[in-house]
Amino acid sequence: MTYRPYPNVDRALRQLARHVQPEPAYQPSEFELRLAKQATSALDAAGRALAPLVQRLVEGLRQPTDPRSAFTPVS
Repeated sequence: MTYRPYPNVDRALRQLARHVQPEPAYQPSEFELRLAKQATSALDAAGRALAPLVQRLVEGLRQPTDPRSAFTPVS
């Protein structure tokens, strides 16, 4: 059989899409919304609590150190 173009493109596309079920739109529950809000506030609080520690750590890493100081015994 030789190839021949389909006479009606719209009809062909409708036939192809006939068995495709559309995905239902996802609606988060009230619990999920509340949980997301609590998680966001917990992450914000953790960021505020850890900010001074991270700042001191970064400042400590920026200070020049003597590589031999790690091997120097401290009395």
